[in-house]
Amino acid sequence: MRSRIVTGGTVGLIVLVVVVPPLVVGRPFAQSVVLLVPGLATVFGWALLMQSKTGRYSDREVNGDWLTVRTWTGPRSINLVSLARVRCWVMHSRNGHRTVMYSLADTFGNHLYFDEAFSRIVRAAIEETRAQHGVHSVLVSERSSSELGFESLPKSAALLGGLLLVLWIVALFLCPMIAAAIIAQR
Repeated sequence: MRSRIVTGGTVGLIVLVVVVPPLVVGRPFAQSVVLLVPGLATVFGWALLMQSKTGRYSDREVNGDWLTVRTWTGPRSINLVSLARVRCWVMHSRNGHRTVMYSLADTFGNHLYFDEAFSRIVRAAIEETRAQHGVHSVLVSERSSSELGFESLPKSAALLGGLLLVLWIVALFLCPMIAAAIIAQR
């Protein structure tokens, strides 16, 4: 329930920030620096939604096939032997720090994000799911396979993945700004 409240509140706030100011202010809004606000609100809202589903390694509990972790929105569980999809992305900072995030979904529709502290648990869960349900039962992205040590990722694919992440964030930033400017012009 808390997850739905956080998701609904965040999406509602983003829509409010993107739509209301241009409607109230009008044309001057499209020509001011305040036009950055919708883009920033969308990027931070996306980050908030990701964090609301990110499990904390220190607050984990394995109960049979289920992994339960604490998140901002309360405890969330995922079935480790019924994984449906594993994705991963890598974020680099200017000081060289590298953060790996995993996105897991099981066949029951549960969805969680984990950081690299969970990599051993994620790898074991993929191996267990493949052993019980077949090799193709869980969709594992190439980046995830590489990060978890299943196979290496070509350098060109790694660079392309990083470029796509940057393009996604730029689009996430620019699209609400463009939408707000269009609304303000009407």
